[in-house]
Amino acid sequence: MANNSKKYDNRGAKVKARRITEIRRLADHTRKVLNQDGPYIDVIRILEHQLQDIGINYDIRPTSELNGAHGITYPNEALIVLSDEVVEGASEGNGRDRFTIAHEIGHLLMHDNVSFARQSVAASHRVFEDSEWQADTFAAEFLMPVAFVRKLCGSTFDIIQTFGVSNKAAFYRWTKLEKEGLL
Repeated sequence: MANNSKKYDNRGAKVKARRITEIRRLADHTRKVLNQDGPYIDVIRILEHQLQDIGINYDIRPTSELNGAHGITYPNEALIVLSDEVVEGASEGNGRDRFTIAHEIGHLLMHDNVSFARQSVAASHRVFEDSEWQADTFAAEFLMPVAFVRKLCGSTFDIIQTFGVSNKAAFYRWTKLEKEGLL
């Protein structure tokens, strides 16, 4: 893992270290398994139909019951719990809420033996070992695959329009891919 000494403010639990390339392969594989070969992913359809067809369940709860979390994932129970606001927002195409659902799917696929909520957790570990960083990376790779960004997008505005993500996610994705030399 490169740059082990780089300061990182951990947001999640310490988990098995994963490289970006490993997470990228998992996101690409997940798209293939779910027959998602176009640029835009309908996360609500995946949540309501495709995941349930393979034994993964979800529950919608009022935001007040989730103690401020947007979603909580229980990998060992194959369960994603989402706030009603996130599901409603994603249904309306809200980029942040779509990202949250993809983020929770990432937790489900990569992490076990821990329940995950999008809340801050004080810890000391490397960025590649952070559950929240990994789930965010999965969501970015899943919703905005490198090949489609390179083929279809010339700016962050194009990313927003093509993939239905927030300004923040598009900007971060563009910047990250530029740093990796992929644009």
